[in-house]
Amino acid sequence: MLVAKLCSPKPDGEPAFHEVRRVGSVQFDDRAGWVLLASPVGSRKADLKWVHPDDTRFEWVKSFNFGECK
Repeated sequence: MLVAKLCSPKPDGEPAFHEVRRVGSVQFDDRAGWVLLASPVGSRKADLKWVHPDDTRFEWVKSFNFGECK
């Protein structure tokens, strides 16, 4: 799972973490590289939003494996 931390924190001061669901093009804008973000991370009923890297500052994007621990 890819998780992104956005540079702009939430209004309550907590960092904004989102699951990266998809990267690609969209019908409403000609620019390539749009990112579909879901929050909260790992939720089946997540809020989805498209953002573009030109308009949004990412602090980091990391891959996490939340598999079973042995």
